[in-house]
Amino acid sequence: MTNLYAKRGPQYHWMLEILKRMGLPVVTNLKYILKMSNTNRILYLQSKKTDAEKAKRKLYKRKCKVDEHKARRLFVQENAMVHEYGSDEAKTPIEKLKCGSTDHKRTTHKSCPLRKVLHGERKSDLAHASDVIITSI
Repeated sequence: MTNLYAKRGPQYHWMLEILKRMGLPVVTNLKYILKMSNTNRILYLQSKKTDAEKAKRKLYKRKCKVDEHKARRLFVQENAMVHEYGSDEAKTPIEKLKCGSTDHKRTTHKSCPLRKVLHGERKSDLAHASDVIITSI
């Protein structure tokens, strides 16, 4: 529309052309109304191209960015994920096992003296290779 305004002038409007092609009558004040709307539109577009209007738009965009940034920061704070990797201090005091040791937590640990008593000895602990007797069936 702006290009046609520049080429054909303020009196041109696409609606008049359609009415003419269809053979419909043009209302008495329609040409004047369309010419005024064309002129007002072009004046509005030209006013938006001035430096003062550009500065207003820039301030408005900056203000919107600040508001969006505040809202985003608030959202992140409210919905923040809490990553808990533990603390340096032990939460519970070190419990002693029945064997009295504090360096391991289970009786299945290899340094626990109760290991053989509670869980039985492994076959490798029972007999050495020299003590094994092979019998055939």
